[in-house]
Amino acid sequence: MVKHKIYHRPPSRFSSIENFSERTYYKEKYYGEKYDKMFEKSRFEYIKRHINYKNKTLIDIGCNTGFFIFEALDNGAVKALGYEGSESAYLQLSNYVQKTHEKIAIRNDFFDLKKNNNEYYDIVHLLNVVHHLGNDYGEKASNNDIRKLKEEIISQVNNVSYFSKYLVFQMGFNLHGNVKYPLFEKGTKREMIDFIQNGVKQHWHIESIGVAQSDNGYVTYHELDNKNIERNDDLGEFLNRPIFILKSFL
Repeated sequence: MVKHKIYHRPPSRFSSIENFSERTYYKEKYYGEKYDKMFEKSRFEYIKRHINYKNKTLIDIGCNTGFFIFEALDNGAVKALGYEGSESAYLQLSNYVQKTHEKIAIRNDFFDLKKNNNEYYDIVHLLNVVHHLGNDYGEKASNNDIRKLKEEIISQVNNVSYFSKYLVFQMGFNLHGNVKYPLFEKGTKREMIDFIQNGVKQHWHIESIGVAQSDNGYVTYHELDNKNIERNDDLGEFLNRPIFILKSFL
């Protein structure tokens, strides 16, 4: 996904700029650390409160340049497999992998979420991937039938439960990120949460849901509550996407 090149952010261990005083404004109002356009550090701070990576194995699907892989390894994961379809992101990821002796396998490919993986992993990261069904998956999109595409999203999310105990999940509100094709009529967190809760209940238990908030201008993620479930248009579309921590029933 060439359009995602702007999201490339070096993993913490390879970044020389990790001082919280080095902040850059996001959409002129909210900010994270420098080079943290997609709030990776804020998101991972929430994720690691609910996922114990120590001695765990991991698949990161759509791993970009590996930020979440290396953060998981730095928090005790022992083995990681990363899939990234973008050649530019994969090349940068390869550079990082070559600098470490840890057990990391990477593939410049699109993971087939419709099939069962041959190997069981403790944790899967599936962050902001499934709303890119079709062309952005490296496949030809058959149509933009939103109902059928949403059924396919749920099917793919549920399929992960057969080869992983935990799933860390996010998705966008629009197909391919295009506002002309909204996946939810009103574009609210309530709609997305209801969609996930109803769709996965036979396969996954929702352990927690994290929601972005602005704390004195800095973005952090908090547990879902009756207030932050409401859409905050000031934060923009990306920061309205909840983080779901799911545990398989299987």
